[in-house]
Amino acid sequence: MFPWNIPVDVLIAILGNLSFRDLMSLRLMNRELDGLVGFEVKGRVHSIIRRFSTDPSVFLQHMEETKAVISGSCTAILVASANFEPGDLDVYVPYDQGSKLLGYLKDDGYHITYTRQIRLGLYRQEALLATYRLTRYADGTGPVYNVLVTRTSSALHPILRFDFSFVMNAITSRGVISLYPVLTMRMEGILNDKWLRTTAYPDSKRLAKYAKRGFSVVSPGSNGGLPIGSGMRHIKDRYSLFTPFGSQRGIWYAEGKEDLTWCSERDDPNWVYMLPS
Repeated sequence: MFPWNIPVDVLIAILGNLSFRDLMSLRLMNRELDGLVGFEVKGRVHSIIRRFSTDPSVFLQHMEETKAVISGSCTAILVASANFEPGDLDVYVPYDQGSKLLGYLKDDGYHITYTRQIRLGLYRQEALLATYRLTRYADGTGPVYNVLVTRTSSALHPILRFDFSFVMNAITSRGVISLYPVLTMRMEGILNDKWLRTTAYPDSKRLAKYAKRGFSVVSPGSNGGLPIGSGMRHIKDRYSLFTPFGSQRGIWYAEGKEDLTWCSERDDPNWVYMLPS
C-alpha cells in the first residue's frame, strides 16, 4: 500500500489526471510516490512518440544510442499540460550521430522528403548543420519527423537559441528537461533577448500560433525567480528542472546532482551557454 492506504491502481488513475506541474509538486513532497510519478511521466512521453513511432521504447533506445533529444511543440504540450496536437516531431541529434538516427528512422519505414544544409548567419541557426524531413509515406504524407543535426557534440545547443522560453524543453532518453519550468507550467514565457540584438527577430506568425494554443509572453520581471538581465546559465542550475523516468536517482529542481554528461560532456566548451534571463 502507498500513502493514505490508497491501492496502487487507484493512485495510477489519479496521477493520470494530474497536470505536469502537480506531478512535479507531488514528486518533490512524497518519496514513496516518486517511482509512480516517474512512470506516469514516461507514459505521457510514450503517448507523444506513439503518434510517430510504432514502438516508443525502441525509439527511446535509439535516442540513448545517438544522444538525441526531442524538442519543439510536443515538449511544451508535456510541460505545460497544454491541449493541442503536435503536427510533427522535432528530433535534435549531434553531427556525428545524425546518419545513425536517420538509418533507424528509415528502418522504421520513413522516407527522406526534404534536406537542407544550414549556412551560418542567423543566431538561431548557428548551432545547426542540416535539417531533414522524413514522412511515413514516400509521397510526403503521413506522420512527420524533423531531424535537426547540430554542429556540436550536444543536441541541446540549438534549443537554447529558441526565440521563446516556453519551448526551451527537451525529452531525453532518460527524462524531461525544462529550462524555464516555473513559467512554462503557467503557459507563459519570456523572449530570448539575444533575438533582439541580432537580425533574427521572432516570427509574428509563430508567436500567434502559440498564443492561439494558450501561451503568452510576459516581461522578464515575471519570470518566476530568474535574475533579470543576461547571465551564464547551464542545464543543471537551480532554475532548471530535470525529472527522470521511473525511480531513477530522484529529481533536481534546485541545485542539481544528476549526471547528464551523456548528453553534454563536461569538457565540451558547449556545456555552458548564455541563456536569456
